[in-house]
Amino acid sequence: MKKKPIFCLTSEEIKEGIRLCYQKVNSLLDRAEALVAQGDRVISSGLYTFAVEELGKLLLLQKALKELPDIKNKISVNPAIFGKGERKNKHPTIKFDEFEKERSIPPACKKLRIVTGGVFTTHHKRAGKTLNPTGMDVITVFIKSPTDFQLRKKIFYVDWEDGEWVKHPDIEIADLQSAIKELRKWMANKIF
Repeated sequence: MKKKPIFCLTSEEIKEGIRLCYQKVNSLLDRAEALVAQGDRVISSGLYTFAVEELGKLLLLQKALKELPDIKNKISVNPAIFGKGERKNKHPTIKFDEFEKERSIPPACKKLRIVTGGVFTTHHKRAGKTLNPTGMDVITVFIKSPTDFQLRKKIFYVDWEDGEWVKHPDIEIADLQSAIKELRKWMANKIF
């Protein structure tokens, strides 16, 4: 029988994790911003979503820090945050959910518009509707949903689906620039 991973950390260990997550979020945003400045809207959008996921981890660690420590001065932390334990398959989802629940984060940070057609030729289904791969439909992707997490993977990979190549989506550059700017502004006003 497999032993269940238990993560019991001291408040100092959790604070160090929060600091490291904060640095990682800023690093990912720096790289996303640099790529946008070079005209790359695709890989930069993927890096942005990883920054969002890491920020969700930071928020979950902050929430854990509010818990009372046990007798050994340790605080129990959900192992799924780190992709471990019974809920490990949910690990990106719980972090995106935490990001989505944080009401003070500006709405511009929580969605990106994708223009389908052109390079993004797929039969991506949303709400039971198949998008026309030859048209220029614009869909709004809310970063938190599992479907959109699957779509995020398409940013980084070329795939073969339904007898055709699936390439990367084309992200609206203005949305991405606004999301990065607003998230930076929000983080600058928070004490982590």
